[in-house]
Order: sequence, then C-alpha cells, then structure tokens
Amino acid sequence: MTYFAAFLVQDYGFNEGATSLPLVLIGTGAFFGSILGGLIAGRTYRLLGVAIVSLGGGLAVGAIFSLGAPIWVVVASSLVASVLLTVPMPVLMILMLELAGPSRATASGMFGASNQLESVIGASIGGVMLSIGDFAAVGLFGLVASALSALMIRFKLQKSTELRKG
Repeated sequence: MTYFAAFLVQDYGFNEGATSLPLVLIGTGAFFGSILGGLIAGRTYRLLGVAIVSLGGGLAVGAIFSLGAPIWVVVASSLVASVLLTVPMPVLMILMLELAGPSRATASGMFGASNQLESVIGASIGGVMLSIGDFAAVGLFGLVASALSALMIRFKLQKSTELRKG
C-alpha cells in the first residue's frame, strides 16, 4: 500500500489526483478484510486461514508490481490483495489476547508498538528494494515477506496445540 500511488504514477502515468479512486478501493478492501478476519478469528481453522490468505496476498502483490497487467486488472488485484493482507490483523490480535492471560494490556501495547516498527522497517526495506530493482523488486519483497509469514504461521500451527484451539 505504501508504494501503490507512486507505482501508478510512474508505471501507468497517473497524476496524483487520478490515484484517489484506486486508493479508495484499496482502503475499502482493507476495511472488508478486517471484517472477514474478525469473522474467522474464533474459528478452529483461523491460523490455517491466515497462512493461506497471507500467501495469497503476497502472490497478488508480487503479480501487481511485476507483470505489467492492464491498469484495471492491477487495481482489481490490489483490491483483492488489500482484503487478503488485512485478514490476519484481527485474527492475530485475538490470538495475542488469548495467549497474554492477565497481561493483556501489556500485550496490546506491544502489539501496537510492533505494528509501528513493522511499518517503518517494511517501508525502509521496500525503499531499498525499489532502488535496487524498481517496483518488481518491491513486489518480490512483498511476496517473500508474505510467504515467510505464511510458513511461520503454518509451522506454529503444526507445533503448538495451544495455538490450535479455537
């Protein structure tokens, strides 16, 4: 999401004002992704679902920045990616609160702080990738990060009975 407007300007010739509709669609996707995440947060398959949607979101991001598809295919794919990449947030918040026990307030604060740190680090790495290999490298970074996330979640799913309870 951080680089999408710049991507539209550079690769598709949009002016800043023309990026507003695609950005609204991405924001709408994030809204619905959060709602969907809330719906699956209490399910027994929640971590498997998060792993699958994370991987799907990463694949979408990789494709968006790498394939040079027609603009409305890119915008539609970005909408799908924003839905998929926001599903994990409510699921992981609920999981964190369940595991925190009496330290829920501390865990919530640490979760918020780590999200801010992740935004800074992710955007910084994305900037490095952009300088190395244009937007295709940013897409590859998104794909790799999502795949690693999906693998970590899947590994936890297999190894921890505490995380599997719904």
